Amino acid sequence: MIRLSDFRLSKGRPGLLPPAAAGEPWLMTVIAVLCFLACLAAVAASAADRAAHGWARQLGSEATVQVRPRVGESGDTAAARAAETLSGVAGVEEAAALDRKAAEDLLRPWLGDAV
Repeated sequence: MIRLSDFRLSKGRPGLLPPAAAGEPWLMTVIAVLCFLACLAAVAASAADRAAHGWARQLGSEATVQVRPRVGESGDTAAARAAETLSGVAGVEEAAALDRKAAEDLLRPWLGDAV
């Protein structure tokens, strides 16, 4: 059972500290390791922040448009028509239509052979 009197000062010494600090030589080592881990965490956070900003910048400058062909129209014709329409929009620098093979190659890493 712990008594409150165990934590009070007795004979000039605090009750919470051991009479001989046996772990004192290791204190600097522990502090050095903790400082290293804190620096490592700061570098990792900075790298993650930079990567997120680069990703957001890239997302802000590109867009993908899915086009469904009209009845009796091929997919390539619909894609070419959409690219031509988007080229005339203010702020669009480039609009390119992908053929079916190029679109499948982009989707293959996520969908596998189900494309």
